[in-house]
Amino acid sequence: MLEAQGYQQPIAVDTSWLGVGHIDEFLSFVPARNDRGWVAVVADPDLGRKLLEDLVDKSRGGEPLVRGIAPQGTTKPGLTVAGALRDPSLTRGTEIARKGIESALRTLRRESGLTERHIIRVPALFEKLDLPAGYPRQDVVANYLPGAANGVSTGTGVYLAPRQHSPLNDGRDTFEQAAEKALSGTGTRISWVEDWDYSHHRGTVGRNRVGIAAWAWESGLASTEQAHRRG
Repeated sequence: MLEAQGYQQPIAVDTSWLGVGHIDEFLSFVPARNDRGWVAVVADPDLGRKLLEDLVDKSRGGEPLVRGIAPQGTTKPGLTVAGALRDPSLTRGTEIARKGIESALRTLRRESGLTERHIIRVPALFEKLDLPAGYPRQDVVANYLPGAANGVSTGTGVYLAPRQHSPLNDGRDTFEQAAEKALSGTGTRISWVEDWDYSHHRGTVGRNRVGIAAWAWESGLASTEQAHRRG
């Protein structure tokens, strides 16, 4: 369908390493004050682990990894910050996610000319999913903490992202603080939305209005569709 519109060739990005398989689990775009007018918001699992390592260095490794949620509301009750750094599924999840995200960024750089200054990296924590033997896809991951890159740009300078529920750092959520700092120079601010209890992924829907004469239909598909209707 996208190719048939004729306006531009779609860019194919491999997301087979994700359990859900949606590109917005690790990539979003928001307006920015730069030459392109936008930046890519990209999940960074290495940054997520680095933030946890910093907490361990501050003798806070014994704190719960997930803050503000009852243990029974998590998939790893009792998991601490230090424990997360040793956890096999989180360690392997980081490796898989790193490889998949960097592959996607190579594609975007090649096809769109994207450079590092147009990439905003926000912390993430991925876990390898425990799937039954014989399942057609193994070595796939999902966000363990809510994905800050999995948000919605309102077009009004506000980016809606899920609350992170990571440990506090100087009274602020560690992951939220890092994400806000990363976006601070873009002109877009983050508004954090609480969605832990009802949505792991894709709890938002964007709405756009596309008219029959909209620019996206410059290839003549609109007139073809009208002719089919008359016929």
